[in-house]
Amino acid sequence: MKNCQIIPERCIACGICELLAPAVFDYDDEGIVRFVEEPNATHQFIPEAEESAVLEAYRKCPVRAILIEK
Repeated sequence: MKNCQIIPERCIACGICELLAPAVFDYDDEGIVRFVEEPNATHQFIPEAEESAVLEAYRKCPVRAILIEK
């Protein structure tokens, strides 16, 4: 299971992460990334079923607001 970190300060509200992994990523009222299950957390373990989508969101995030730790 991989650990995902989000860095809300970097987020530019482009929408890519929620589009690619809607079961994991959501947005606050200002469009800044947060986790669906733990909105106040900055780290979360990603279920295996969602790893592929989260990795794609990580690769496509233009400002590296998503980090993946193995």
